[in-house]
Amino acid sequence: KRQLGEQPTQDEIDTLKKFNGFAPAGSLFLNHMAPLTWKEYERPLHPIIEDILTEVNSIAGNEQTYAELYASLRQSTATSYYTPEHVSDAIADFVLDYVKKHQKKDTLTILEPSAGSGRFVEALLSKKDGFKSIQIDGIEKDALTYQVLHALYNGNASVNTIHSGYENASEKLRSEYDVIISNIPFGSFNVYD
Repeated sequence: KRQLGEQPTQDEIDTLKKFNGFAPAGSLFLNHMAPLTWKEYERPLHPIIEDILTEVNSIAGNEQTYAELYASLRQSTATSYYTPEHVSDAIADFVLDYVKKHQKKDTLTILEPSAGSGRFVEALLSKKDGFKSIQIDGIEKDALTYQVLHALYNGNASVNTIHSGYENASEKLRSEYDVIISNIPFGSFNVYD
């Protein structure tokens, strides 16, 4: 079994890049111990939810880490709707084209203050032609999603992943960025910090 922090295989990386967050299944995670309260069409998903939680427990390595990951997963179910790839690609195209035409820069520093699993990071890195260097600082507050982000970009010299809320990350950030790009979660709900 793989442990947190171990470098994933290419097949695992390909799977992680498809991660879209747990929001669509949020109520299932919140009520996983009471499947009889689930709607009829949700009940076939109970074994899958249990398998996911078993896997999270397995990779966590200890009870405290599992509790942190599980709490993070439950709290993120209200906001974990990740930017579709075609949207992040289009925004990255626009931003990089704008910078090339109007700022005439060949090196960029970019902040992604709510990086999720790295949709904007991936889009920016895949479109960096014409730039000598792109350096991205990606902040992710959610513990489980940060593990995905970190697994995907750990070892990439162009990406610095930071597990923190933006409001607490200042000492790990640069003093200035050329671009700030994000699709932060919006909504009308309480934030549990």
